[in-house]
Amino acid sequence: MLLAGGGLLIVAGLIAWLYHERLRGLKAWDRPRWTLHGTYRMAFSTLRRVLIIVGWLLMWSTSRAPAIVVGTAILGGWARVRWVRTDGYATRRLRTELASLRRRHPECDEPELLSRWIRARHPDWGPELAEQIVADNPGLPDLARILNRMEKGWSALD
Repeated sequence: MLLAGGGLLIVAGLIAWLYHERLRGLKAWDRPRWTLHGTYRMAFSTLRRVLIIVGWLLMWSTSRAPAIVVGTAILGGWARVRWVRTDGYATRRLRTELASLRRRHPECDEPELLSRWIRARHPDWGPELAEQIVADNPGLPDLARILNRMEKGWSALD
């Protein structure tokens, strides 16, 4: 019974994490009003972490083998998410995409290709913003870093 309860708490914590990520993906004005309060952000983040930890501890107290498997999976997923959000990963991704664009459009210069890539990835940003981002950040690592920050959102709500 404790094993199932622990599993349910872990699932509830992971669902809460997915919901939080969904809210972070929305523009600030599209988020529900209750998410604008600072207490929500702190309480929700704490609650989802507590649910996962308590669930894992319940599993650990009942059966260690499933707890080790679940703990490894959760830590592996967490590490993967942290790695994918790094600037180094964004730079490698941008280099790969730029090489692909160069093969498809050899007649274009690099700033034009980068601007096209930004517009394709974020059509709501507009061509002027894409060109300005490329002009302000000429190096690939700098461009990847600023795009990574913009995609994450510099919001006070995160």
